[in-house]
Amino acid sequence: MATSAGGNREWWYNGSIHVLFRHSVTPSALSRSRVYYGWWVAVAISFVSFSQVAFFNPVLGVFIAPLEAEFGWSRGVIAGALSLGTLAGAL
Repeated sequence: MATSAGGNREWWYNGSIHVLFRHSVTPSALSRSRVYYGWWVAVAISFVSFSQVAFFNPVLGVFIAPLEAEFGWSRGVIAGALSLGTLAGAL
């Protein structure tokens, strides 16, 4: 760590990014006091994903009869593909 000319700030190098901290906040105190921001992003994305499934999943059943007529696929194959797509989307 290198102290600036004024002595009231420190540069902290974490391997790739230089971060400017005041003496009252250290990297260890910051990691203990806050939840990692990425978890909030993951929760928000999961919420949006799951809320979309409720609206779009029932609509997919409308396309089973046209797909069956057009390509000659059985209803089980079409439903299995739609289920596999839903499971893959959950990952």
